Amino acid sequence: MSKQQINEEYEQFLNHMSDLALRQRVIHSSFKREFEILAKFKNDSASEIVSYDALGFMNLFTGKFERYTSRKTSYSELENATIRQKNNQYCWLVVDAYERFESLIFKIHELLIGESLPKKNRELKKTLCYFSYTYSSVSKAEKTNFSGVNLKIALLMVEKLRHKVVHAQGVIDDEKVFIDKILSDSGINNDKDLHVRFIKQFICDGRVNILERSVQSDSIVSMYHDVYANIASYLVGYSKLVVDTVNV
Repeated sequence: MSKQQINEEYEQFLNHMSDLALRQRVIHSSFKREFEILAKFKNDSASEIVSYDALGFMNLFTGKFERYTSRKTSYSELENATIRQKNNQYCWLVVDAYERFESLIFKIHELLIGESLPKKNRELKKTLCYFSYTYSSVSKAEKTNFSGVNLKIALLMVEKLRHKVVHAQGVIDDEKVFIDKILSDSGINNDKDLHVRFIKQFICDGRVNILERSVQSDSIVSMYHDVYANIASYLVGYSKLVVDTVNV
C-alpha cells in the first residue's frame, strides 16, 4: 500500500469537490436572479399569460420554418420550469460528485489489497463492506457520527440517486422499491422507519429532489437547508474517515 498515492488521490478528490461547490454557488446565484426577474414580471403585469408562441423546426428538405404547435405560456409554468431546471443542474452536480467519490474509494480499496478489483466486485456495497469489516473504527463511525445519519445507507442512497438521474432523468417510479433496494444493499435491519424518513427527504413527486428547503425558524432572516451540501458532506466525510484510518 502506498500512503502517498492514497493521499494524492484524496487531495485530487477534494479539489474536484471544491470545484463542484463553486459551481453550486454559481447555479444558486444565477437562479436567484431568474426568480427575482420572474417575480417582478408577475407583479408588474395584470395578465397571467406571458406569451403565445408558435413553436416549430427548420425543415431540412425545404429550408423553411414549419410550425408544429402553438401554446400559451403562463407565469406559473415559467416558475415551475425554472424550478425544475435548477433541480436538474443540482442533480448533475450529485452525479459528478458521486462518480468522483466512487473512483476514489475503489482506488483506495485496490491499493490496500494490492490488486485491481474484478469487475464483479466493483460494487459500492462490496467496497463499503470491505472497509467496515476490515476496520472497526470505520464500522463504528458509519453508525455513530455527528450527522446522526448511517453513512452506509447515505452513500448507497447517493449511488441510487445518481443512477436515477443518469438513466431515468431523475424519475423514481416506485418509491418503496427504490428505498427497499437501498436498505437491502446496506444489510441494515434496525431503525428502518428512521432510515426511510431520511431517504424520503431526497424524493419529491416521484423525482430526485436536491433543491434547498426552507427551514422553520423564528429568525426574521429566511433560512434554508442546503441539500446538495449535505450530500457532498457524506461523500467527503466518508472519504476522510477511510483515508485517516488507513494512514494510521
